[in-house]
This record gives sequence, structure tokens and C-alpha cells, in this order.
Amino acid sequence: MGNNAAHEIAHQLDNGFRSKVVGSFGLDDSSMDTYNAGSCDGSNAPWVFTGVGTDANKTPIHWEHGNADVSSTNILGNKKP
Repeated sequence: MGNNAAHEIAHQLDNGFRSKVVGSFGLDDSSMDTYNAGSCDGSNAPWVFTGVGTDANKTPIHWEHGNADVSSTNILGNKKP
């Protein structure tokens, strides 16, 4: 549920912070194991719903480097755990 929520929240941030979003968060149907996969179709992007990556969960689901990272930093700031 959290993975799907992160993907959907990006749509809302894209709508609310247009001036800070770069390239629609990099939504890309060919993106693998990322929150920003363009398709929400579970058969095309099951990791959005399951969190299980295409490499048997060795790579955690993540924001793809590039537009998604830049957009998230523009909106949320540069917060490191």
C-alpha cells in the first residue's frame, strides 16, 4: 500500500507544485522497480503494489535518479535519513 501511495502522491505533488516539478517526476512506463513508473497497471508494474522488484527484491523500490529526485528535492528540500 505504501508504494502505491508514494506513486499517487507524486501525481498530487505534480499538480500542486508545477513550478518545482521537473519533467512530471520522470513518469516513465519503461522505468523498472521505481515509484515513478508511468503505468499504474499492476500487470505492467507490479512492484508499485507489491514492493517486490524484478530482481527478486534485491533492489528496493525507489525514486529513479534524475527528474524524480530533482522534483522531490525541490518540493521537500534535501532531507537525508
